[in-house]
Amino acid sequence: MEAFSGDLVGLNQPENSNQVDLNDSTEQIGENNYLELCVNYSTGLGWIKENQIPLLKENYLKPIYAAYCKAIDDVKNGLNGEQDHERILKNIVKLLNKMLFYTRRIGVTDRGNIYKGIMDLYDWTTRKAISNEYEEYAMALLMQVVRDVIFQ
Repeated sequence: MEAFSGDLVGLNQPENSNQVDLNDSTEQIGENNYLELCVNYSTGLGWIKENQIPLLKENYLKPIYAAYCKAIDDVKNGLNGEQDHERILKNIVKLLNKMLFYTRRIGVTDRGNIYKGIMDLYDWTTRKAISNEYEEYAMALLMQVVRDVIFQ
C-alpha cells in the first residue's frame, strides 16, 4: 500500500459529507467522529480510495488524535485547582479543534498547505496574545505531532 504523496490537490469540499463543526466547538470531539470527518472528506473528494482508508487512519489520523487527547488531558491536569479552569479549558479545546479541522485534508492536498493553515492559526493566536501557558503548551504539542506525522 502506497503512502500518500504530498502533491495531491483537492479542489472542493464534498457537498454531501457529514461534517462535524470543529471551528466553533468548545467540546472535545470523539475519536470515531474525528475519523469519520476525515475519511468522509477525503473519500468524498475521490482522492482516497477504500483500500487506503486503514493507512489514513492508522498512520496519520490516530496519532494526531492521540496527541489532541494528550494535550487536553495534560491541560486538565495542569488546571486542577486553577480559578476559572472550565472557561480556560473550553477556550483551549476550541483552539485545538480549529487545528484538528485542518488535518481532515490529509491525503487530499499538499502537506505544506495543511501545516501552513495550522501555522497561520498559531501565528494569529500568538499575535492576539496567548492567554496562558496551557494554551501555548497544547497548541505547540499538537502542532509538533501534526508536523511529524504529515511529513514522515
